[in-house]
Amino acid sequence: MAKGICPVCGNEIELSPRERLPYTRVTCPRCLAELEVVEIDLVRLRRVAPEEGAEKP
Repeated sequence: MAKGICPVCGNEIELSPRERLPYTRVTCPRCLAELEVVEIDLVRLRRVAPEEGAEKP
């Protein structure tokens, strides 16, 4: 399994092969930040702004 580091709290997050796709959203289990995969060679995550993750009616 691939791993990434949460940019908010520094927690190491294990990512399944399905979660390693670019722009896949994951949640940090420690701080609950919504994150997005931005690189796949060296898995890098970034925090998603709340308005980006909001569901539209």
